[in-house]
Amino acid sequence: MAKTAGKLGFLLIMALFMAGASAEEAAILSYPASFFAGAQLATAYDMVGRLPGFIYNSGNNNRGYSGTAGNVLVDGHRPTAKTDDLNAILQRIPVSQVDHIDVIRGGAPGIDMQGQPVVANVVRKAEDSTAMILTLNNDLYSSGHDTPYGNVEFIRKAGGASYDLTLSRLGNLSDDFIGDGSESFITPGQPTTVVAARRTGPDRQGWGLNGAATWPLFSGSFGVNLTTRSSAHNETLYYAAPMAATYLDSEKVRAAELGLHWDGDIGPLEVNLVGLERLNRQVSFEPSSDWTGTSLFNSLRDTDESILRGTARYHVSPDLTIEGGAEGAYNTLDGHTSDIVNAVPQSIVGADAHVHEVRSEIFVQASWTISPDWSVEAGSRAEFSTITANDVLPRSFAFLKPRLLLSWSPWDGQQFRLRLERVIGQLDFSNFIATANVTFNGIAAGNSGLQPDQRWQVEGDYEWHFWDKGAFTLSFLHEDITDLVDYIPLGNGQDGPGNIPKAVNNQFDVEFALPLDKAGLDGGQLTGSLVWYDSALADPVTGQTRSVSNVQDRRVRMGYVQDMPALDSSFNLGMQLPFSRPSYRIAQITKLRIVTPYLAASWDYKPEPGLDILFQAVNFIPYHGQLEQDDYTGPRNVSGLSQIDDLNIWTLAQFRLQLRKTF
Repeated sequence: MAKTAGKLGFLLIMALFMAGASAEEAAILSYPASFFAGAQLATAYDMVGRLPGFIYNSGNNNRGYSGTAGNVLVDGHRPTAKTDDLNAILQRIPVSQVDHIDVIRGGAPGIDMQGQPVVANVVRKAEDSTAMILTLNNDLYSSGHDTPYGNVEFIRKAGGASYDLTLSRLGNLSDDFIGDGSESFITPGQPTTVVAARRTGPDRQGWGLNGAATWPLFSGSFGVNLTTRSSAHNETLYYAAPMAATYLDSEKVRAAELGLHWDGDIGPLEVNLVGLERLNRQVSFEPSSDWTGTSLFNSLRDTDESILRGTARYHVSPDLTIEGGAEGAYNTLDGHTSDIVNAVPQSIVGADAHVHEVRSEIFVQASWTISPDWSVEAGSRAEFSTITANDVLPRSFAFLKPRLLLSWSPWDGQQFRLRLERVIGQLDFSNFIATANVTFNGIAAGNSGLQPDQRWQVEGDYEWHFWDKGAFTLSFLHEDITDLVDYIPLGNGQDGPGNIPKAVNNQFDVEFALPLDKAGLDGGQLTGSLVWYDSALADPVTGQTRSVSNVQDRRVRMGYVQDMPALDSSFNLGMQLPFSRPSYRIAQITKLRIVTPYLAASWDYKPEPGLDILFQAVNFIPYHGQLEQDDYTGPRNVSGLSQIDDLNIWTLAQFRLQLRKTF
């Protein structure tokens, strides 16, 4: 990684050299609707994707409200929803309703940064409006299989109130590692067996209903949102003779969520109150039949999450804001798994799990614009939790999570940021119960004795905006990690998620958007996202240094965008370069590789206002995916290889036609 660091340092020096003379700082970059003129965009989600230098983050699905947000606000507020994710919320806001988008860099007084160094705020138009939007999609594979889906949405804004109701037919085949290929079974000292292989699915189908409303209440704004979803997916892996086998993975998920929030002023304080209730049921059915016999793995998980949160913000001056608050959450998991091999029930560590968690957090932070060039955001969170599981004594945790973000904007359009933060991971309840992947990996035991990982993060960023739509960002992140959650031996010859005492991780990131107007390509833009990961830990089985499981070595994406206003069209071409992602277990090493580039293209046509036609070709030159599993006769430190399974799939091209009509 030394060569990589040297290259990044050179790029930074060149950027500073090219920057030119100093000018005033601009912490908030505002992009009016006219900035996106000429680009054929349909939704706020599309607009966010065109913000120069902005790296979109949709958030995560961790328990609790704090720390799970993405980096996009709507009208200055974080959406009070988790099941209804940020992607879906932004895709339901038509371009015609967006007044402007602000990008806040490094924090600013009065802005809820959600713990992010950079956020975008989508500001909708204030005037009354009514619209109905119909979206129809059909995804087609080169094999002939297709999946129709879509939604119908009603939007109303009047008298300071807004209403949104959406009925969705869910679809979108999100896993593209499907197609035809072969698998090689290599056993030391024996001839290699090669069989034809086919992976189908996963067919994802279901229904969703989302309703949201806000209206003035008690000198503020009260909002409610309700989301219900039911979906199922199936995927299958087939092997041909002489090692004929069928592995099926079937899953059904039902989810419901109710969110409430109130935003308003109480005296000199700006107050935000949030309540959220979320229920989820996941049922898995994984039968298999191969040359060794038959097996059946079943899993049932019920989860429940209840959250209450309050935040108060006080403006000491136009340049200084102090914010504090508290959050409480109650979470449960009830799960049961079973495994039957050749009609004989198997014993599994962590087959049943009954987990209850009480979480609370208090926090305070200050945002201070020291001068036109300097700003600082500093604060801390104190997290407390007690977890009760069925086979261990209750365990209590308490962590202090300080955070400091310093921003310096010495020249026009440029900013340096330095962040120091202690981040505490969250225990995944699914790790408390046994899981299975019948096509690969096998069964992983449950472990209710896990500790949350703790990370000290140091991050430095340089951001430069130029030529109106151009941007360049250079970032470096270093993490010192304790109690990393990875696979470890758990006894009885089984392994599963556990804690590794020490690990480190480094991440190098280069992002750019280069307008090509000066090269004679009006409306053209070249984009790139180049990320390298370098992690290390002592393997709990062999003691040797290796990378963290399930972390890919790099993520390199390039893109070209061409807006053609005269043709009411926009064209996009994207490419992701190959990568590798290993995973290590007590008697197994699995390596997922994308061997050839992944290509995608789209054409967006708006023949008239309110009508958008989108055609996408994803993986139109099918890539080669490889999944290699090295199995050992016992623990890897004392055992030899028993077999290598090498699955190679030449994936299927996918095509999507979308029609979006606003009435």
